Amino acid sequence: MIKVLIVDGESRARDIIKTFVQWEKLGMELVGEAGDGQDALRQTEELHPHVVITDIQMAGTCGAGLLQTLYERYPQIRTIVVSASTDYHYAAEALRYRVLDYLLKPVDRIELNTVLLNCKRIIRSKNRIGIENIT
Repeated sequence: MIKVLIVDGESRARDIIKTFVQWEKLGMELVGEAGDGQDALRQTEELHPHVVITDIQMAGTCGAGLLQTLYERYPQIRTIVVSASTDYHYAAEALRYRVLDYLLKPVDRIELNTVLLNCKRIIRSKNRIGIENIT
């Protein structure tokens, strides 16, 4: 199973993502959720997610700071940004840290699942093993 961590300062936004993702169909499981970047980093250390879905504007360690740390410490983790911000600065930060996609809120259910399916394919090709063997 592919392990996913959701990071957003708003619990409602996290709930929407949790509801929209077709977890079983995608072979993914939600292993944790965090309300800020600091908690996300702590959970990353503990839970070893394969995918982090994050907002880019949050209190504490902002999403851009989180993306940078994940990029530097955990380059194998795939990241997806879900944000209300259309500010070019945030999009440029996301690109710098090689996010797979930058989705705008309100997130579209089909678009989110399509991005996660693509993410699954990338993880599978990078590992060159079956999804069942991902730890």
